[in-house]
Amino acid sequence: MNHKTIKTDMVEKWESLFATLTVVCRSPLLCSDAEIERAERDLGFRFPTGYKEFCQVFGSGSFGDFIRIYCPCPTPTSYDRGFQFVGLSLNLEMAVDSGELTPDEDKGILLNRLLMHGYPFGDTINADSFFWDLTSYSEADHSFDIYWVPDGEAMSVTKVGRNFFEFVSEFCLGPKLNELLPGAYAAIASRNQNRVFTAFDLGSADGKSEDQFELFLKMNEGIWERMVGFGLAEDTKVKLSVSYHAPGKDQAELLKRAWEKETECEIKIISGGASRNISCLVEVTISERIMTKDYLDELLSKMIAIGRECNCVPGSLGTQLIY
Repeated sequence: MNHKTIKTDMVEKWESLFATLTVVCRSPLLCSDAEIERAERDLGFRFPTGYKEFCQVFGSGSFGDFIRIYCPCPTPTSYDRGFQFVGLSLNLEMAVDSGELTPDEDKGILLNRLLMHGYPFGDTINADSFFWDLTSYSEADHSFDIYWVPDGEAMSVTKVGRNFFEFVSEFCLGPKLNELLPGAYAAIASRNQNRVFTAFDLGSADGKSEDQFELFLKMNEGIWERMVGFGLAEDTKVKLSVSYHAPGKDQAELLKRAWEKETECEIKIISGGASRNISCLVEVTISERIMTKDYLDELLSKMIAIGRECNCVPGSLGTQLIY
């Protein structure tokens, strides 16, 4: 059986499953072969059997009111895979720091593997994530192991399947959700499980970054007055920190180099995945010093200018008064 026949058979399976669901909204924007191949080249791996055809029949959307699956094209502006890596990284760090987990335990090894060699393709309304373990690829089925990673509870990571069609038909829509998830999570998920599919409204991202730069400025218009209200005095030192959302590792590293040229600071890039096209969180902490309003205004302008230059949007600003 050649590749074309296998592909046709898989499309027919997805179309048959689609016909059994209540469809609230069907996507007018489905992935083409060329778009999928381009995404695979950019990411550096082949998508598993069934996922490409899912994206050609279903497109990005949600099952019931709980599980959401995202296709690589067109990219929904509301989904950023980098946040899944950031969340996994922070949850893993907290579990290790608290002594709940050691890196050489089986689950520690698994979570680190997902962080460095995983790819998130879905989530839930509770901010849980679904990852492929890219190290588990086999020529026998052209697929990857699928893991559910709960938000804030890294130790509960659970393998929920491998075959992508069965993951959708039997886990997202069938009894395996109750069978595989821990009891408390299964109860929440099952209450929202039904045979309904809703495609996402895929809006244009034009102007998104500019809007967020302006929002950052508006959110911090009164920051000097707030610091004065909290007890800022002439001899009070202030430590400032700003977080950026970088669309990829190249932009994150460009941002790091730009800040290192400008002022004394500590820079931390939080990311995961092998692809340079996975977005990152970049935290810049500016060394504490005596603060004046003019210097604060200069820093805010610098945060915007460097962000625009590197195509990285500032997300939040933190201040700490050092007495």
